[in-house]
Amino acid sequence: MKCVRNMYYQMVGAPPATSTMTAEMAGIVHIGSTRHQFIQEAVSSMRSHGVDCDYIDVETFIEQRGLTDLRVVSKEGYETKLFHEKLRISFMCDGIIRYKGHYYILEIKTETSYKWSARQNYDEDSHSDQAITYSICFGIDDIMFLYESRDTTAKKGFVVTVTPEMKFSVLSKIEEADQAVAALVPPPIPEKLPRSACTYCAYVELCTKQGPK
Repeated sequence: MKCVRNMYYQMVGAPPATSTMTAEMAGIVHIGSTRHQFIQEAVSSMRSHGVDCDYIDVETFIEQRGLTDLRVVSKEGYETKLFHEKLRISFMCDGIIRYKGHYYILEIKTETSYKWSARQNYDEDSHSDQAITYSICFGIDDIMFLYESRDTTAKKGFVVTVTPEMKFSVLSKIEEADQAVAALVPPPIPEKLPRSACTYCAYVELCTKQGPK
């Protein structure tokens, strides 16, 4: 959701670059997945330890709220893969929690101790659009980001409240991508993008060939 051109390439089925996954990167992904599961299990047991907190099954939440546009693609442990029919968005949800009667979308992030030590807020450049999109899909305005240091497992938490203006910004980006797909013309590259958006983009070579506009 960071780059509308990346969204366009995904929606038209453009072939991504060949994966350059290294053994080290695969190990980092595995560690992140393992830590996600550990944290999710810990959160799900908080009620039994006297904490007013419940881990909510995503599929059950969707059924209870009547979110007919959201379809469960698959479930693996605490992770739920979803597809929003109207917005045509596929995403993985770490979970939904109810803390002291209030609902939050839980998003877990693991990162190096260097980044974690300097962290004073959630990563707005990289994670804001993700949070806003989840909020739109679930109808929950509060996102709880939990950042964990890969080296020490120390944690920092931040709650982001999504505003109508933030939702409008993301919905406008989705509309721009839809219009580009209908015309089969790649949209311009956004002027302000975090460096990571291009560094880890699977379409960077194709994008470079087609130019910024």
